[in-house]
Amino acid sequence: MRFAAVYDLMMSNRSLVVNTVILNQIIKKSPLVFAKAVFNKVKPSGKINVVTYTSLIDVAGKAGRLDLAQKVFEEAKKAKQINVVTYTSMLLLDIIATIAAN
Repeated sequence: MRFAAVYDLMMSNRSLVVNTVILNQIIKKSPLVFAKAVFNKVKPSGKINVVTYTSLIDVAGKAGRLDLAQKVFEEAKKAKQINVVTYTSMLLLDIIATIAAN
């Protein structure tokens, strides 16, 4: 079953409580396109926290989308949803990008 189908099935089941922890795991384990879509869909609900932002930064970085990782990082800073793990994720992505460029 595709990620989107599982997500839609889960969200349509009224007996399931979908909290921030579950959403963070979905984002962390999903392909970038789907992780970004879930993030954007859930953001208006207020269920986005520092772990959610950091998870999307990691997914974007692993997909080679440093531009998106930087954009999400800036958005997390604006939302005051940032911590040492978020900074470390960006630092590691920058190090990896620098090594790959050389």
